[in-house]
Amino acid sequence: MGFAAIFRWLAIISMLFIAAGCTRHGNDDAKTRAVIADPQVGDIYAAELTYFSEADFENQPKIYGLLKVVESDAVYATVVTEDAGSDEAAVALQDIAGDLSGIGFDGDERIVISHADLMKAFESGKIMAAKRNR
Repeated sequence: MGFAAIFRWLAIISMLFIAAGCTRHGNDDAKTRAVIADPQVGDIYAAELTYFSEADFENQPKIYGLLKVVESDAVYATVVTEDAGSDEAAVALQDIAGDLSGIGFDGDERIVISHADLMKAFESGKIMAAKRNR
């Protein structure tokens, strides 16, 4: 295995440890849970896009990226998917932690999901992190 491959694997493993420590434990878990429990327009979720979207991901079993809340009422939220994705969850976690100004979203597919189902998706790991983006 070459130096570049070793470096890539170390970077991926490091990002997974950082992401796990920052998004699923302690106060961050409580903050993420609070954002998901009360979805607001502009909220961003790092998620498994293949779980939510009916788009064709060219036979990829899991694609990760960002979801953005574009509408929300007392029962349902409407989200759109990022117009890019990765087969690595760490990429979505890195994106949500960074500058979102360069992230584009696909407004053609609007996914309506109940607040209860959003929470179930978080509890099952389909939503990995959430950010109130105002």
